[in-house]
Amino acid sequence: KEKYGWAVALIVVFCILVIIAVVISMIVWLINRSKDKKQKRLLEDAGLSRATSNVSYYYANVVLNNLMTATRPS
Repeated sequence: KEKYGWAVALIVVFCILVIIAVVISMIVWLINRSKDKKQKRLLEDAGLSRATSNVSYYYANVVLNNLMTATRPS
């Protein structure tokens, strides 16, 4: 039984670290969610759209099309 005590301790430490990481991730997610809601409210109050501009959509499509044509066999 004492032979595997270090392995059990290592598993327990790993589980504790995973739980801490999940808790920190949830806290960060909740903070970001709160900030996003505030920003959305500010944009709506200012009368601005939340949508990205058509320019960024255009350039994303141009880059994607260039990648598709560059990888296409001739």
